[in-house]
Amino acid sequence: MQYTQGQLRNATSISVETFRHWKTVLPYLAKKSGHAASFSEGDFLALLILKKLSTDCSIKISNLAEVFDEVLYICNTESWSALEKLALCVDLKSNSCRTAPLVEKFTISDVMIIISLATSVHELRDKLTLLQIEDSHKQSIATSYSHDATSVLKGHA
Repeated sequence: MQYTQGQLRNATSISVETFRHWKTVLPYLAKKSGHAASFSEGDFLALLILKKLSTDCSIKISNLAEVFDEVLYICNTESWSALEKLALCVDLKSNSCRTAPLVEKFTISDVMIIISLATSVHELRDKLTLLQIEDSHKQSIATSYSHDATSVLKGHA
């Protein structure tokens, strides 16, 4: 399923201003502009991870730009059920990342950030479920309104 930029920002709690800035730093986001831009669930997870790194760990988004493509690849090639069992290991010194089972011992080159993916997957799963319910509700209201309008028009004809 594909989502809009607004849905992405809503689910990840990324402000419009932050998203605009990120588009100047992350080429992947720069390519996704206009009303036709769409995002996958993997994109949501990758951007939530970046948000956690930049907000919770105080890492500038520009310092994460080189590793973002790898995060994006991982988040878009593995299922969320598989990712829930993994940690994401971000090595800023070598600008690389990888996944590892949560119980694996790590060899650390210098400084490595390890992120449990289960928390992010659960958070987004709940928010995306709500988005889908809201969209379904809006479609139901639109259908009902259209049906009521048709009935009124037929009654006046």
